[in-house]
Amino acid sequence: MDVRRSQTKDPIEWLETRPEFSWPMANQLREWILEWEPDLTESIKWNMLCFSGRKLVCGISACQRHLSMAFFRGTELADPAKLFTAGGENNTNIRSVRFTALEEIDRGAFRELLRAAVELDAEPSVPPLPKKKRKPFPVPDYFAKALAKNQRAAQFFASLAPTYQREYIMWLTSAKLPETRGVARLINLRSRGVKDLRFGACAEADWEGVDPDEFLRDRCTEVPFLPEATYCFVGATVSDTPGSVVGRLLGDVLVLWPSAAGRGRRRRIPFGAESGRHVGGMHHLELLNSPRVYPLLRDWLTG
Repeated sequence: MDVRRSQTKDPIEWLETRPEFSWPMANQLREWILEWEPDLTESIKWNMLCFSGRKLVCGISACQRHLSMAFFRGTELADPAKLFTAGGENNTNIRSVRFTALEEIDRGAFRELLRAAVELDAEPSVPPLPKKKRKPFPVPDYFAKALAKNQRAAQFFASLAPTYQREYIMWLTSAKLPETRGVARLINLRSRGVKDLRFGACAEADWEGVDPDEFLRDRCTEVPFLPEATYCFVGATVSDTPGSVVGRLLGDVLVLWPSAAGRGRRRRIPFGAESGRHVGGMHHLELLNSPRVYPLLRDWLTG
Protein backbone atom coordinates (compact mmCIF):
# COMPACT_ATOMS: atom_id res chain seq x y z
CA MET A 1 0.00 0.00 0.00
CA ASP A 2 1.27 3.45 -0.95
CA VAL A 3 0.92 5.72 2.08
CA ARG A 4 2.37 8.89 0.61
CA ARG A 5 0.21 12.02 0.57
CA SER A 6 -1.60 12.23 -2.75
CA GLN A 7 -1.23 15.39 -4.83
CA THR A 8 -4.93 15.36 -5.76
CA LYS A 9 -8.29 14.39 -4.30
CA ASP A 10 -9.96 14.05 -7.71
CA PRO A 11 -10.27 10.43 -8.95
CA ILE A 12 -9.94 11.38 -12.63
CA GLU A 13 -6.87 13.49 -12.03
CA TRP A 14 -5.44 10.71 -9.85
CA LEU A 15 -5.86 8.24 -12.72
CA GLU A 16 -4.21 10.61 -15.18
CA THR A 17 -1.11 10.82 -13.00
CA ARG A 18 -0.62 7.06 -12.61
CA PRO A 19 2.31 5.25 -14.26
CA GLU A 20 1.91 4.54 -17.97
CA PHE A 21 2.01 0.79 -17.34
CA SER A 22 -0.82 0.60 -14.80
CA TRP A 23 -3.19 3.48 -15.47
CA PRO A 24 -5.19 1.71 -18.23
CA MET A 25 -5.81 -1.21 -15.87
CA ALA A 26 -6.72 1.15 -13.03
CA ASN A 27 -9.19 2.98 -15.27
CA GLN A 28 -10.84 -0.26 -16.43
CA LEU A 29 -11.03 -1.60 -12.88
CA ARG A 30 -12.66 1.64 -11.72
CA GLU A 31 -15.28 1.35 -14.48
CA TRP A 32 -16.08 -2.22 -13.43
CA ILE A 33 -16.45 -1.29 -9.77
CA LEU A 34 -18.75 1.68 -10.49
CA GLU A 35 -20.83 -0.47 -12.88
CA TRP A 36 -21.14 -3.42 -10.50
CA GLU A 37 -21.53 -1.46 -7.25
CA PRO A 38 -22.90 2.00 -8.17
CA ASP A 39 -23.71 2.90 -4.55
CA LEU A 40 -20.03 3.00 -3.57
CA THR A 41 -18.43 6.42 -3.28
CA GLU A 42 -14.92 7.32 -4.45
CA SER A 43 -12.17 9.08 -2.53
CA ILE A 44 -8.40 9.37 -2.55
CA LYS A 45 -6.68 8.10 0.60
CA TRP A 46 -3.03 7.08 1.10
CA ASN A 47 -2.51 7.78 -2.61
CA MET A 48 -5.06 5.07 -3.44
CA LEU A 49 -8.39 5.31 -5.25
CA CYS A 50 -10.72 4.04 -2.52
CA PHE A 51 -14.36 2.94 -2.62
CA SER A 52 -16.61 3.19 0.44
CA GLY A 53 -20.03 2.06 1.57
CA ARG A 54 -20.60 2.51 5.29
CA LYS A 55 -16.82 2.38 5.62
CA LEU A 56 -13.87 1.68 3.34
CA VAL A 57 -14.44 -1.40 1.19
CA CYS A 58 -11.56 -1.54 -1.28
CA GLY A 59 -8.90 0.57 -2.94
CA ILE A 60 -6.80 0.61 -6.11
CA SER A 61 -3.04 1.16 -5.99
CA ALA A 62 -1.44 1.72 -9.40
CA CYS A 63 2.29 0.99 -9.33
CA GLN A 64 5.10 1.08 -11.85
CA ARG A 65 4.98 -2.63 -12.68
CA HIS A 66 1.68 -3.93 -11.34
CA LEU A 67 -1.80 -3.00 -10.13
CA SER A 68 -3.07 -3.90 -6.68
CA MET A 69 -6.63 -4.03 -5.36
CA ALA A 70 -6.81 -3.96 -1.56
CA PHE A 71 -9.86 -5.23 0.33
CA PHE A 72 -9.88 -3.59 3.74
CA ARG A 73 -11.65 -6.51 5.43
CA GLY A 74 -10.11 -9.12 3.20
CA THR A 75 -9.26 -11.58 5.96
CA GLU A 76 -13.01 -12.01 6.55
CA LEU A 77 -13.83 -12.85 2.92
CA ALA A 78 -13.97 -16.30 1.37
CA ASP A 79 -11.69 -16.65 -1.63
CA PRO A 80 -12.50 -19.91 -3.43
CA ALA A 81 -10.94 -18.65 -6.68
CA LYS A 82 -7.61 -17.92 -4.91
CA LEU A 83 -7.52 -14.31 -6.08
CA PHE A 84 -5.73 -12.95 -3.02
CA THR A 85 -1.96 -12.87 -3.03
CA ALA A 86 -0.27 -15.15 -0.51
CA GLY A 87 0.00 -13.84 3.04
CA GLY A 88 -1.70 -10.91 4.69
CA GLU A 89 -0.76 -7.24 5.03
CA ASN A 90 1.46 -7.32 8.12
CA ASN A 91 -0.73 -6.75 11.18
CA THR A 92 -3.86 -5.54 9.37
CA ASN A 93 -6.99 -7.25 8.05
CA ILE A 94 -6.26 -6.17 4.48
CA ARG A 95 -5.86 -8.71 1.68
CA SER A 96 -4.89 -7.77 -1.85
CA VAL A 97 -5.36 -8.94 -5.41
CA ARG A 98 -2.26 -8.15 -7.46
CA PHE A 99 -1.85 -8.48 -11.21
CA THR A 100 0.06 -7.16 -14.21
CA ALA A 101 -2.71 -7.59 -16.82
CA LEU A 102 -6.50 -7.63 -16.56
CA GLU A 103 -6.52 -10.88 -18.53
CA GLU A 104 -5.03 -12.56 -15.44
CA ILE A 105 -8.21 -11.94 -13.45
CA ASP A 106 -11.25 -14.20 -13.40
CA ARG A 107 -13.76 -11.39 -13.89
CA GLY A 108 -16.70 -13.37 -12.54
CA ALA A 109 -14.84 -14.42 -9.41
CA PHE A 110 -13.56 -10.90 -8.90
CA ARG A 111 -17.08 -9.49 -9.13
CA GLU A 112 -18.31 -12.03 -6.57
CA LEU A 113 -15.45 -11.08 -4.23
CA LEU A 114 -16.37 -7.40 -4.55
CA ARG A 115 -20.05 -8.17 -3.90
CA ALA A 116 -19.13 -10.12 -0.76
CA ALA A 117 -17.00 -7.22 0.47
CA VAL A 118 -19.85 -4.74 -0.08
CA GLU A 119 -22.35 -7.00 1.71
CA LEU A 120 -19.96 -7.43 4.64
CA ASP A 121 -19.53 -3.67 4.93
CA ALA A 122 -23.29 -3.10 4.75
CA GLU A 123 -24.04 -5.41 7.69
CA PRO A 124 -23.67 -3.37 10.91
CA SER A 125 -24.12 -6.44 13.10
CA VAL A 126 -20.78 -7.85 11.89
CA PRO A 127 -18.00 -5.63 13.29
CA PRO A 128 -14.51 -5.77 11.77
CA LEU A 129 -12.09 -8.24 13.29
CA PRO A 130 -9.53 -6.77 15.69
CA LYS A 131 -6.11 -6.09 14.20
CA LYS A 132 -3.56 -8.84 14.53
CA LYS A 133 -0.95 -8.10 17.13
CA ARG A 134 2.71 -8.56 16.32
CA LYS A 135 5.02 -10.20 18.76
CA PRO A 136 7.43 -7.73 20.41
CA PHE A 137 10.67 -7.45 18.46
CA PRO A 138 13.72 -8.29 20.62
CA VAL A 139 15.84 -5.30 21.65
CA PRO A 140 19.60 -5.98 21.20
CA ASP A 141 21.57 -5.88 24.45
CA TYR A 142 24.02 -3.27 23.16
CA PHE A 143 21.12 -1.02 22.16
CA ALA A 144 19.41 -1.40 25.54
CA LYS A 145 22.68 -0.58 27.32
CA ALA A 146 23.18 2.52 25.16
CA LEU A 147 19.68 3.74 26.00
CA ALA A 148 20.28 3.11 29.69
CA LYS A 149 23.23 5.52 29.56
CA ASN A 150 21.25 8.31 27.90
CA GLN A 151 17.97 9.21 29.59
CA ARG A 152 16.94 11.68 26.90
CA ALA A 153 17.38 9.12 24.13
CA ALA A 154 15.57 6.46 26.17
CA GLN A 155 12.61 8.76 26.82
CA PHE A 156 12.30 9.69 23.17
CA PHE A 157 12.54 6.07 22.02
CA ALA A 158 9.87 5.08 24.56
CA SER A 159 7.59 7.83 23.20
CA LEU A 160 7.65 6.35 19.68
CA ALA A 161 4.75 4.24 18.47
CA PRO A 162 5.50 0.49 18.56
CA THR A 163 5.63 0.38 14.75
CA TYR A 164 8.42 2.98 14.65
CA GLN A 165 10.31 1.30 17.48
CA ARG A 166 10.11 -1.98 15.62
CA GLU A 167 11.28 -0.46 12.34
CA TYR A 168 14.24 1.23 13.98
CA ILE A 169 15.34 -1.95 15.79
CA MET A 170 14.98 -3.99 12.60
CA TRP A 171 17.12 -1.50 10.70
CA LEU A 172 19.68 -1.35 13.50
CA THR A 173 20.12 -5.10 13.86
CA SER A 174 20.26 -5.81 10.13
CA ALA A 175 22.78 -3.04 9.50
CA LYS A 176 25.14 -3.43 12.44
CA LEU A 177 25.67 -7.11 13.14
CA PRO A 178 27.02 -9.57 10.53
CA GLU A 179 25.42 -12.51 12.31
CA THR A 180 21.96 -10.94 12.00
CA ARG A 181 22.09 -9.81 8.40
CA GLY A 182 19.36 -12.31 7.60
CA VAL A 183 17.00 -9.96 9.42
CA ALA A 184 17.45 -7.53 6.52
CA ARG A 185 14.77 -9.47 4.64
CA LEU A 186 12.29 -8.16 7.19
CA ILE A 187 12.87 -4.66 5.88
CA ASN A 188 10.04 -5.39 3.45
CA LEU A 189 7.68 -4.83 6.38
CA ARG A 190 8.79 -1.23 6.73
CA SER A 191 6.64 1.66 5.64
CA ARG A 192 7.08 3.34 2.28
CA GLY A 193 8.07 6.59 4.00
CA VAL A 194 11.08 4.80 5.48
CA LYS A 195 11.92 2.93 2.29
CA ASP A 196 12.16 5.98 0.05
CA LEU A 197 14.54 7.66 2.51
CA ARG A 198 16.86 4.69 2.62
CA PHE A 199 19.22 5.91 -0.13
CA GLY A 200 18.42 9.63 0.02
CA ALA A 201 16.23 10.04 -3.08
CA CYS A 202 16.12 13.68 -4.22
CA ALA A 203 14.45 13.62 -7.65
CA GLU A 204 10.69 13.04 -7.87
CA ALA A 205 11.26 10.53 -10.66
CA ASP A 206 13.10 8.31 -8.15
CA TRP A 207 9.89 7.50 -6.26
CA GLU A 208 6.82 8.69 -8.18
CA GLY A 209 4.71 5.68 -9.11
CA VAL A 210 7.41 3.19 -8.09
CA ASP A 211 6.72 -0.12 -6.35
CA PRO A 212 7.78 0.36 -2.67
CA ASP A 213 10.01 -2.72 -2.87
CA GLU A 214 12.05 -0.96 -5.55
CA PHE A 215 13.34 1.29 -2.75
CA LEU A 216 15.31 -1.65 -1.37
CA ARG A 217 17.97 -1.00 -4.01
CA ASP A 218 19.73 2.25 -4.81
CA ARG A 219 17.97 3.66 -7.86
CA CYS A 220 18.55 7.34 -7.03
CA THR A 221 19.45 9.95 -9.61
CA GLU A 222 22.57 11.93 -8.75
CA VAL A 223 21.63 15.60 -8.42
CA PRO A 224 24.70 17.88 -8.74
CA PHE A 225 25.05 21.11 -6.80
CA LEU A 226 24.22 24.29 -8.71
CA PRO A 227 27.45 26.25 -9.22
CA GLU A 228 25.84 29.57 -8.22
CA ALA A 229 24.35 28.25 -4.95
CA THR A 230 25.83 27.60 -1.50
CA TYR A 231 24.69 24.42 0.22
CA CYS A 232 24.64 24.03 4.00
CA PHE A 233 23.29 21.53 6.52
CA VAL A 234 22.53 21.19 10.21
CA GLY A 235 22.62 17.72 11.74
CA ALA A 236 21.85 16.49 15.23
CA THR A 237 22.47 13.59 17.58
CA VAL A 238 20.69 12.79 20.81
CA SER A 239 24.12 12.61 22.43
CA ASP A 240 26.32 15.66 22.99
CA THR A 241 28.86 14.45 20.43
CA PRO A 242 28.35 12.40 17.26
CA GLY A 243 31.28 10.13 18.08
CA SER A 244 29.84 8.70 21.29
CA VAL A 245 28.34 5.20 21.39
CA VAL A 246 24.78 6.56 21.60
CA GLY A 247 25.52 9.12 18.89
CA ARG A 248 26.84 6.47 16.52
CA LEU A 249 23.95 4.07 17.18
CA LEU A 250 21.02 6.50 17.30
CA GLY A 251 22.06 9.64 15.46
CA ASP A 252 19.07 11.96 15.86
CA VAL A 253 16.82 8.82 16.09
CA LEU A 254 15.80 9.18 12.43
CA VAL A 255 19.10 9.98 10.66
CA LEU A 256 22.65 8.96 11.57
CA TRP A 257 25.26 11.71 11.68
CA PRO A 258 27.39 10.50 8.71
CA SER A 259 24.26 10.41 6.55
CA ALA A 260 23.15 13.87 7.70
CA ALA A 261 26.62 15.22 6.92
CA GLY A 262 26.62 13.74 3.43
CA ARG A 263 29.28 11.16 4.23
CA GLY A 264 27.27 7.96 3.93
CA ARG A 265 28.70 4.61 2.97
CA ARG A 266 27.10 4.70 -0.49
CA ARG A 267 27.03 8.38 -1.40
CA ARG A 268 29.09 11.47 -0.66
CA ILE A 269 27.59 14.96 -0.83
CA PRO A 270 30.26 17.61 -1.47
CA PHE A 271 29.47 20.07 1.31
CA GLY A 272 32.13 22.72 1.91
CA ALA A 273 34.33 22.58 5.01
CA GLU A 274 32.38 25.40 6.72
CA SER A 275 28.97 24.44 5.39
CA GLY A 276 27.82 22.08 8.12
CA ARG A 277 27.08 22.26 11.82
CA HIS A 278 26.38 19.66 14.50
CA VAL A 279 24.00 20.25 17.42
CA GLY A 280 24.01 17.79 20.29
CA GLY A 281 21.31 16.62 22.70
CA MET A 282 18.54 16.95 20.14
CA HIS A 283 16.35 14.60 18.10
CA HIS A 284 15.33 15.02 14.49
CA LEU A 285 11.98 16.76 14.94
CA GLU A 286 13.46 19.32 17.33
CA LEU A 287 15.57 20.65 14.47
CA LEU A 288 12.42 22.12 12.93
CA ASN A 289 12.00 24.91 15.49
CA SER A 290 15.06 24.87 17.71
CA PRO A 291 16.40 28.30 18.77
CA ARG A 292 19.87 26.77 18.45
CA VAL A 293 19.39 26.26 14.73
CA TYR A 294 18.10 29.74 13.86
CA PRO A 295 21.40 31.65 14.38
CA LEU A 296 23.23 29.12 12.19
CA LEU A 297 20.78 29.71 9.36
CA ARG A 298 20.87 33.46 9.88
CA ASP A 299 24.67 33.55 9.72
CA TRP A 300 24.72 31.54 6.50
CA LEU A 301 22.07 33.74 4.89
CA THR A 302 23.67 37.03 5.89
CA GLY A 303 27.33 36.00 5.62
